[in-house]
Amino acid sequence: MLFLIQFAGLLHFVIAGTNFFAARLFRYRENMSKVSPFVREVFWVQNGFIVFTTVSLGALCLIFPQELAGASHLGRCLSGFLCLFWGARLAIQLGVYDAEAKRRFRAAHSGFTLVFLFLTLLFGAAAFSSVQLIWQGR
Repeated sequence: MLFLIQFAGLLHFVIAGTNFFAARLFRYRENMSKVSPFVREVFWVQNGFIVFTTVSLGALCLIFPQELAGASHLGRCLSGFLCLFWGARLAIQLGVYDAEAKRRFRAAHSGFTLVFLFLTLLFGAAAFSSVQLIWQGR
């Protein structure tokens, strides 16, 4: 499981990197020029924090794979959070985005869906496999 958690760390970096391609592909500058300066600032700040958070989570996966695999209470709790985080992102990927956009960008949609599913299952397994240890007070 340690290798898979470290691999997940690399996937976090890939996810973060795709935000830079998305900015060009979806013409963020052009589209954001049509909104008020405050909304534009909020959009860019939130995008920046999403990238920062994703990179930070990736770094945690690379640096602390044993803890995330269940070696500590905090690691198990963080794995549970990551399961919920990526599970919510998977639900958004499948249920919120426009159907036409999903067809137009079929490869990206399929790739993100698989990555989010993998991350949800991996961190769910890491958190859940350790539940017995929590009940036993370890």
